[in-house]
Amino acid sequence: MARARELTLPRSNRGLLVLAIVSGLIAAVLVAVVLAQSGGDDGVGIGSGATPAVVARADIPAGGAITADNVKIVDMPVGLLVLGAFTSTEKLLGEKARYPIAAGEQLTQAKVGPQVNDDALAFVVPQGMRAVAVKVDEISGVGGLLVAGDRVDVIAVFDRDDVDADKAVTILQSVEVLSVAQEAQEPVAGSAGTDRQGSTSGQRPSDRDPQPDARTVTLAVTAEQAQLLALVQEYGKIWLSLRAFGDEAPVSIPQLPLTIFGVPRD
Repeated sequence: MARARELTLPRSNRGLLVLAIVSGLIAAVLVAVVLAQSGGDDGVGIGSGATPAVVARADIPAGGAITADNVKIVDMPVGLLVLGAFTSTEKLLGEKARYPIAAGEQLTQAKVGPQVNDDALAFVVPQGMRAVAVKVDEISGVGGLLVAGDRVDVIAVFDRDDVDADKAVTILQSVEVLSVAQEAQEPVAGSAGTDRQGSTSGQRPSDRDPQPDARTVTLAVTAEQAQLLALVQEYGKIWLSLRAFGDEAPVSIPQLPLTIFGVPRD
């Protein structure tokens, strides 16, 4: 009998045990209620408190293009949607990542698009094009009146003994001016160079002024045209011919040898 009394819990301890059991039952009921309210077996998944969100399927490096292959739309609890998150890919595909985006991370407006606070010309160059500077002076550069965003024809003039004949030929037409000296077009916010203002890749500087002392003009050309411009500058001189605003249509322009003007070769 004495040993049986030793195994009996004191009355106060028995009360604490009962209280703990009751508290556990209440917690279990509350968890079940929360789970039922967040969807249960109704097939909605995360329930009425969900919203679409675009997340990365895989790591996207800074500068990487956003494509249908590297992003997906998932249901996201409203409370977990981050500020500025994209809820569809409608305006997202084709943009570029400003910063690295990890797999599973939500894509936001802060992490996608051109670095509009950056003065780098790379954010204005059209996709697939190259920026090439050509040497000009006040005369060959249209009187120093060119500004970023203009379109020009490029004329090459050869008058050297190591070419076949003295000639002037229009080698490129309707080429976009990205910058004159150090004054460049500015990136268009939220467009990654895809939205165009008029016929430009970016937007014209609000305080643009002619620069008659400019010695370089930077043009947007293809990779092959970039090689052509480099070669022409080695063997001849480049002149720029300004086009009227909105005039981008190519025209037939025959090359002109100097002999048609009666100018003899040396």
